[in-house]
Amino acid sequence: MLLLIIGVLIISIASLILLIASCILLSYLEKWIDDIEKKQKDDEVVLLEEDDFSDRLKNSVITHPFQYTWAVIFLSLLGIIWILLL
Repeated sequence: MLLLIIGVLIISIASLILLIASCILLSYLEKWIDDIEKKQKDDEVVLLEEDDFSDRLKNSVITHPFQYTWAVIFLSLLGIIWILLL
């Protein structure tokens, strides 16, 4: 039983670390896309397909990586506390 609790705790902590790492990577992706858009505007090269893609990307959740982070962290901590109470 103790091994099961320790295993669940390790998996919960690892998933929390992966969530934070993915949020950081998504914020770098947003910055990278913004840099590309600025360069395109400076060069005055506008391609219709890339503009459509960047508009869709701006409206997606990927540009707001921290939108649900606190909820997931709270639920993960709540799960860890629940496991400890067992």
